[in-house]
Amino acid sequence: MFSEHVVQQFDVRQIHIFVLSNVLRRPIVVLRQHTPDDADRVSGVYLPALHAPTVCCRSPLVVVHVAGQFVPLLPRAGPEHDGARLQMEPGVPLWRADADEPLLVRCLLDSESAELALNAYLRIVELPHTSATSTALYPVAKYDVIAPDINIMDEFLVPAAAEPALLPVGNVVCLILP
Repeated sequence: MFSEHVVQQFDVRQIHIFVLSNVLRRPIVVLRQHTPDDADRVSGVYLPALHAPTVCCRSPLVVVHVAGQFVPLLPRAGPEHDGARLQMEPGVPLWRADADEPLLVRCLLDSESAELALNAYLRIVELPHTSATSTALYPVAKYDVIAPDINIMDEFLVPAAAEPALLPVGNVVCLILP
């Protein structure tokens, strides 16, 4: 009587995250723990490269990919200064400490420079990191305050409300008036 309900696993690929980055007009940083036998296909930095940097939010959306799911990471509100009176700003390292390598910038053309693209779409600073064997400078993407004038919905809703549109319905074309 009852058929078995089959759950299909949807595999998120790089192109899906790249498209989301462009729809949101915001860089997306996907973090994932590195394992030697793992074909890590999704971790990296996705830039909204289909849009000019001036119309994009420079604050990255950061998610962790764990157990097949994406979990958002949010900056924690804290004091603006630490005990030594240094300015404290939230940021996300663009370096994989567990693999000692930079995060890959995904979905760029071969002719595009990852370093130039990162600097155009993110506010990058280099911060020192000390490990057991050395001290080195690592790139960090700083969070910016999201500008209130960036509203991607305005671009889609205003033209649709202001102009009549032709919509195909089956074999008939309907004129929609406001």
